[in-house]
Amino acid sequence: NADNFPLDLAAIEAPTNG
Repeated sequence: NADNFPLDLAAIEAPTNG
């Protein structure tokens, strides 16, 4: 999500993040 861009990048490696 654009609102959580950095978090989305982390989600690529950790889908469980958020």
